[in-house]
Amino acid sequence: MKREHNEDIRSRNRLAVSVSTDKGIKSYTIAQETFEHNPLQQFSIFITPKLEKVFEKIRRGSLSLGDLVEIQQGIIYSGKLKEEVFANSPVTSEYKPILAGYLLKQV
Repeated sequence: MKREHNEDIRSRNRLAVSVSTDKGIKSYTIAQETFEHNPLQQFSIFITPKLEKVFEKIRRGSLSLGDLVEIQQGIIYSGKLKEEVFANSPVTSEYKPILAGYLLKQV
């Protein structure tokens, strides 16, 4: 499948999806622009038109976490002991709390 370069046409294009489930085959279409909202330009075959509307509503009313903070995959503390890098309370003026994914909640 090739990407449509014309934005007007792309916003109207729908892709046919058929999914085999234990209840039979489900067929529906999804908007081509769904790819544009995903950095890897992938989509889930389980996003139905109803869910697509829900996700669009969430996107319109939300800020991306990446727009608010710098996201890193981990903390590198090469050459130091873990106890020298991590603490549960401020030890120096450079102390920063760690925000782990499991601490994030929907508000």
